[in-house]
Amino acid sequence: MENHLRWLKESGVTCLRLMLDKPRFAACGDDSQAVVWLVRNDTIGRNGMLRAGTAPIPAVLELPGLARGTYRVIAWDTAAGRQTAEWQANSDGWLRLEVPPFSADAALAVRRI
Repeated sequence: MENHLRWLKESGVTCLRLMLDKPRFAACGDDSQAVVWLVRNDTIGRNGMLRAGTAPIPAVLELPGLARGTYRVIAWDTAAGRQTAEWQANSDGWLRLEVPPFSADAALAVRRI
């Protein structure tokens, strides 16, 4: 599948959507924070809902446009509504995130420290 990258920039907020075979993700942020939602399209059932119990996979993302510095990243299990991980990452203008394995989807909150 061809990768599709879409950038939207309004009022200092950059939104990014990258379509991959698995996972897909959407992200929005400014130069000091971002939110990211990762969704595995190989876990979508016939009813359109994400299937639970799929073997977890990790993901690696590189987010552009974040100022140089250290960021706190919090991962959330969207079905359970709870935090699953927290770590720090450094940006040099691109923030590389090694996302812990997740089964269906994951949300990330990223904020400069």
